[in-house]
Amino acid sequence: MKRDLAICVVLVAAVCLVHGHAVSFEFLDYDDNYYVTHNRDVAGGLTADGVVAALARSYTSSWFPLAIISHQLDVQLFALRPAGHHLTNVLLHLVNVLLLFALLKQMTAAGWRSAAVAALFAVHPLTVEPVAWVSSRKDVLSTLLMLMTVAAYLRYVGQPSRSGYLLVAVAFVLGLLAKTVLVILPFALLLLDYWPLSRFNRDRYRLIVEKLPLVVLAVAFAAVQYFVQQAGGAVRSMTDIPLHLRIANACVSYVTYVGKLLWPADLSVIYPHPYLPGGTPWAGWHIAGSVALLAVATAGVLKVRRRLPFLAVGWLWFLVMLLPVIGLIPLGVHGLADRYSYTPMIGLYMLLAWALAALPCRSRFHRVALISLATGAITLLGLNAAGQAQHWRDTVTVFTQVLKAAPDPPLAHINLAVALGDRGNREAEISHNIRALEIDPGSHHALFNMANAHQKQGRFDEAMKYYRQGLALHPRSVKAMNNVGVILLRQGRFDEAIKTFERSLGVNRSSPVAHFNLGLAHSVQGTMAKAIHHYRQSLQFRPGDHRAHAILGKIFHKQGDQGAAIYHCSQALYLAQQKKDGPLTRQLEEQLQFYKRAQSDGTSPSPAP
Repeated sequence: MKRDLAICVVLVAAVCLVHGHAVSFEFLDYDDNYYVTHNRDVAGGLTADGVVAALARSYTSSWFPLAIISHQLDVQLFALRPAGHHLTNVLLHLVNVLLLFALLKQMTAAGWRSAAVAALFAVHPLTVEPVAWVSSRKDVLSTLLMLMTVAAYLRYVGQPSRSGYLLVAVAFVLGLLAKTVLVILPFALLLLDYWPLSRFNRDRYRLIVEKLPLVVLAVAFAAVQYFVQQAGGAVRSMTDIPLHLRIANACVSYVTYVGKLLWPADLSVIYPHPYLPGGTPWAGWHIAGSVALLAVATAGVLKVRRRLPFLAVGWLWFLVMLLPVIGLIPLGVHGLADRYSYTPMIGLYMLLAWALAALPCRSRFHRVALISLATGAITLLGLNAAGQAQHWRDTVTVFTQVLKAAPDPPLAHINLAVALGDRGNREAEISHNIRALEIDPGSHHALFNMANAHQKQGRFDEAMKYYRQGLALHPRSVKAMNNVGVILLRQGRFDEAIKTFERSLGVNRSSPVAHFNLGLAHSVQGTMAKAIHHYRQSLQFRPGDHRAHAILGKIFHKQGDQGAAIYHCSQALYLAQQKKDGPLTRQLEEQLQFYKRAQSDGTSPSPAP
């Protein structure tokens, strides 16, 4: 017991030393904005309406409601201060490390080997991305629920009962709600049945039948996720990347992950797909070598499975758990991703720890040398991970590292352009967008970004040119249509602007930006009833928008409805105070006092300050 406690203390210290700095990092303008900072379902914190929205909606063409609910809880606890959100990721990873150690120790009674696996899982550089990136919450959360499913399964194996099996199913469903990648877990449980639980010595057919209800749940969740991703455009046409190329990339990716396990250098948030723009197709020898390595390794571990069962289970765990994200179903622009390896690598960590312990040690010197080697390797990995974590401080640092690690992916240029533009570096913003278009001329993202950059500089004709090119490629972009409408407003073409905003609402009726812009356009034209309607619609979909409240306050004041003016100005003031915006708070306080005086005096409306 004292030894286990000491191991846990060391594991906690290792996680804190390697990942603790993440609490000082910023949100990224890469998925964090969609999942957290600009997500109206998250901005209100943990509410009944927010939970319903998380269950009913998809985000970036994916469905992971439990992860969204966890972000809502973070907002409830920490508002939109990034430190709290990063802290949650670190704590989830820490719990995963300790739970993995406890489960392995329970299954194998091998304390030091279990500790070695947990230590590798705690500090390996491949764990940096899912811990340091707030948007990767679904990976650390789903892994926690996967480990809880395994814990429930061990309890069921020890004392079989319907209630015990129900607990396994509930934990599994929660894991699927965090990230559907866990659909493969029933097959992983079969691997644990083989080793270390040694249940295959009994009725194998019964073990398979035992997993069928879990398989049915997995198929149902996989179908839902596939249709959500297909509807959102995340599933690329099967003809874009032919099946034989997807299989080839999958084989090379498996070997690449093994290489990153042993030599974790040039890690990146983006690895361009080799068969999409910006990627470099694999050479024939690379594909053939990868297929050969996988075949030899798999045949080898299966051949010695009776004598060294941990080799087969560790290797097959790695292969099986990566299967949903290995690229056989083409999703997005990634060839592979470090975060995808977070759970699958547990299999290789087990393989390494038990294989090392199985080496013949004829003397105490050999044992000490072996322990020293393992300790030194884990320490070096931890130092590497601590350095790798610093690449996640902010958006500019992340994508600067991508361009150092990967061969010129257009998505990195696009995101770096936006981040540099937000810092006021307009020349660099346009330069990176130009480079992205040189690599992939058909990138509507780069075209829209180029248009945004010109719009910020007041070059409206240039901006309109790029917006129209982008809309020709991606005609359903609500953001681009709204930006075109804003330019038309600036140019005094109010009727065209209104038609453009209404067209964007035809694509997305719940767009708060489109409603806000329509409110602005109608207020300029003097059609105040329509303006009020659209501002209210905007607030319905984005209740935290102080601007809409402030403008409604001014409109109602001019119409002589001081009560409504006071209400909306009070709401705007409350939101400004929540954001700790001192100048805006003082301005709204003055406006509120002005409206209250107008109400008490009964004076006719006059312009608000």
